[in-house]
Amino acid sequence: MKIEFHCESCDSLLRITERLAGEAIDCPACHTLQWVPRVSRVPPPVAPRPSPPRADQRPALRHREAPPASKALDRDCPECQAPVSSRDSACSACGTALEPDRDWNPTATSAKEIIQDAWAVYVDNLWLLVGASLIEGVVILIGWMLILIPAVLAAGAIAPLGNPVLIMLTMIGMLGLGLIIQRNLMVASFCKFHLKVVRGERVSVFDSIHIEWRRGGVSLLPTVYGFMFISGLMILLVPGLFVFLVFWPYCWVWADNKIDKSELQAFPLARELTTRNMGTSMILAIIGAALFFVHGLAFPFSHSLKGVLQAVAYLRMSGQSIPGRPDRSRNV
Repeated sequence: MKIEFHCESCDSLLRITERLAGEAIDCPACHTLQWVPRVSRVPPPVAPRPSPPRADQRPALRHREAPPASKALDRDCPECQAPVSSRDSACSACGTALEPDRDWNPTATSAKEIIQDAWAVYVDNLWLLVGASLIEGVVILIGWMLILIPAVLAAGAIAPLGNPVLIMLTMIGMLGLGLIIQRNLMVASFCKFHLKVVRGERVSVFDSIHIEWRRGGVSLLPTVYGFMFISGLMILLVPGLFVFLVFWPYCWVWADNKIDKSELQAFPLARELTTRNMGTSMILAIIGAALFFVHGLAFPFSHSLKGVLQAVAYLRMSGQSIPGRPDRSRNV
């Protein structure tokens, strides 16, 4: 076996048998005395790296598997045509940045057209809507019980303090917090379910209580809207009615994925719709109030009819089509 090293004087490469390791020799090139090292000082040759294949020789890329069916894949990536969701900011297959899906054309629509379309959709899906409302009603009642129990326990825990005001405030605070959480959850599923029904998508009665525990599945907008509405009613009544007439489509804007920044963007987008349909919004408000007062007698029917009516109104006002119904909107 040879020991390889370079001459320190002339830098010639020397290959000396390992039997002479540790001894002095003369460099055959410059005749300078050199000590033979015990190991080679020349690194082993590195194999040349293969050149990358040409573009026409590269294997075709395989698309990644599609996301699970629970995620709404309602459009295609413009780069690789893989199915993606309207909420996705980037394609999961190729990484292309995606623009938000904004089918948005605020349109003036008459209340008569909205009522006709809503009634047609309601009749065609009557038992689905009634069944979903019954399930939603049961969930709401169970939620009230679950809210009441911790409120009573909390009040009982501070009862020995003997302060009735503190007990009352604790009860009100616990009940209010529970109702806020429940409303935020139920409004989200309510809007998404009725939008799917009106659009003719395949749904089940349990979709009315389906909550998506991820970004975009639950919103705090109902709390913000409720605070503005109730505060307006408490001040002079008129500001509260104004809040309702101007901002009522906020939850439908959010549920339809029309927000690409802050959730609060739902309010100015809702105003874009209602400013073209203020008279229609007033008629819908009167119908909604009437349906609210008959909730106790016909909740499964009135609750679902209200959902269909508002979903149809939102789609018509935003210039979107409804499957099976004529496009009778007019731009202004």
